[in-house]
Formats: sequence, C-alpha cells, structure tokens
Amino acid sequence: MGSFFAVVYCAVPACTVSIESHLVTLSETSTLTLKMSETPHIDIDYVANLARLDLSDAEKSKLGTQLDDILGYFDKLNAVDVAGVEPMAHAHRVFNVWREGDQPGPTYAPEVLLNMAPEQRDNQVVVPKVVE
Repeated sequence: MGSFFAVVYCAVPACTVSIESHLVTLSETSTLTLKMSETPHIDIDYVANLARLDLSDAEKSKLGTQLDDILGYFDKLNAVDVAGVEPMAHAHRVFNVWREGDQPGPTYAPEVLLNMAPEQRDNQVVVPKVVE
C-alpha cells in the first residue's frame, strides 16, 4: 500500500483540527499537510469505547486485523480509475415496475371504505393500539 496525504484547509478565521489526540489551531490562510502511515491502522480501544464494547485481547487482535484489511481494501478501491464513470445510488437501474397494460381503474368512495371498517371515528378508520 502506498502512503497518502491528508490536506486540511481552514476556510474560516480560525479552526481547530484534532489529529491523533493533538489539537492543531489553524489561521484562515493555513494549510496543513499530513503524511499518513504506510499501513492503515485503527485504534481498536478507541473504537470499542465509542461503541461501548468490552473486548478481550483476542477479540481486539482479531478485529484490529479485520479492520486493517477493510482499510486496505479501500486503498484498492481508491486506486481504480473511475474517470468517466457516472455516480449512481444503486448497482442496478431503478425505475417503476408496472405490469404491461396496467391502468388505473375505478376506486371505492371513502364512505364505502369507512363502512367496511370495524370501527370509524372522524372520517378515519380506528385500529387497535399497538404501541404503549
């Protein structure tokens, strides 16, 4: 995995950036460039604390390796040339799925539907309470 850089620009009169538990204050014209480590690494203790998890040393070791592998996979994805590829929200085309020849037909009047309901009040169907 190659190394990568993080560049932080301060667009307001002053901003504070937290970097590995160190606070850095930048002026409006400051640019901060950080060289990240060659191998991505996640602080498992920090993540477990955020998730309120109590992990054993074996679990921390296993999860640390798995999360490092995930970050490595993101590096592989970032290396893919996506120039000219249009962003999309889904892997498949999304469109309305209607049956051929499906046309709107006659509907029931609200009064008919309300008369079918076991109980009604103020032009609405009354249903049993399901949430306390």
